[in-house]
Amino acid sequence: VSGNPKLVHALRVDQRRLFRRYLRCLTKDYGRLLDGIRRVMVESSVDRPDLARALARNRALFALAVCRIEFRLAMHWAGVGNVDISGVVEAFDRLRDHAAALSAVPVAA
Repeated sequence: VSGNPKLVHALRVDQRRLFRRYLRCLTKDYGRLLDGIRRVMVESSVDRPDLARALARNRALFALAVCRIEFRLAMHWAGVGNVDISGVVEAFDRLRDHAAALSAVPVAA
């Protein structure tokens, strides 16, 4: 593969296309999970301003991580570096942790 520049280029184009598709799916899943947490918070009989702040911070970190990935994808297109998704995955994992913490919060009848 390394001896054929056209094949290497085609593989890199496919990698970026597939990765962008994966990132779109991950972003949609993140949005659905965030919406679910917000609904539970609204229906809860317990006010959680700390959780609201944590969710706002998490959302900002997720958006920043997506921007970093898009920048790195552009650099990858130019043949520089690789793409690191750890920031997006960490923000998603933290959001799941918040969702798990909400399962112990009573919901208004």
